[in-house]
Amino acid sequence: MKTDSQVFMQLAIYEAKKSPEGSPKVGAIIVKEGQVVASAYRGKCGAHLHAEQCAISEAKEAGIEIKGAKVYTTLEPCNVVKSTAKTPCANQLIDAGVHEVCIGSYGRNPAIYRQGWKKLRDAGIKIQDFDALHRQQVIDLNRTADGNFLFSVGFEGGAKFDYMQNGGKFELYMR
Repeated sequence: MKTDSQVFMQLAIYEAKKSPEGSPKVGAIIVKEGQVVASAYRGKCGAHLHAEQCAISEAKEAGIEIKGAKVYTTLEPCNVVKSTAKTPCANQLIDAGVHEVCIGSYGRNPAIYRQGWKKLRDAGIKIQDFDALHRQQVIDLNRTADGNFLFSVGFEGGAKFDYMQNGGKFELYMR
C-alpha cells in the first residue's frame, strides 16, 4: 500500500511527463492539509516558467494560501533564473512560506547543483528526498537532459559537466 507521500511523488512525476520535449521533465505538486491544492509541469504556464513557479501562481490565482504547505517537485528548485526576469523557484517557495519541500532529483548542471537545496535549507525549510523507487523514475525520465551535464553530450558547441557526478569518467574528442 502506498503512503500519501508516495502518491504525491507519483503525481509530481505524472505532471513532469507533460513537460515539452527538449526540456527537463519537471513536475510540482503543492499539498496542504493532505490535499493537492495546485499542480504544474515545466511549460504549463509558458515556455520559460518552471513547474514550481507555475504551481505557486496557480494557487495564488485560486486564492489559496500555501503558507505551511508541502511541495513535491521532481527537480531541485532553482536558485538562479537566467532566461527570465522571474524570481527563482527557491526564493518563491521561501517567500510563500512553504514548510517542506520533497525533491526527486538534484540539478545536474554543476553551476546550480544543490544551490536551491542549500537556499531552502538555510531558510529553515524542511527538505526530504523522494524515496528510491520514485527517485529512479525521475532519473530515468530525465536521462537525456542529465546527459548534457554528466557526460557532456548533446547540443552543438560547448557543454558544462561535472565529472565528479559520474565517477570521474570523461573523454575528449577532437573534431
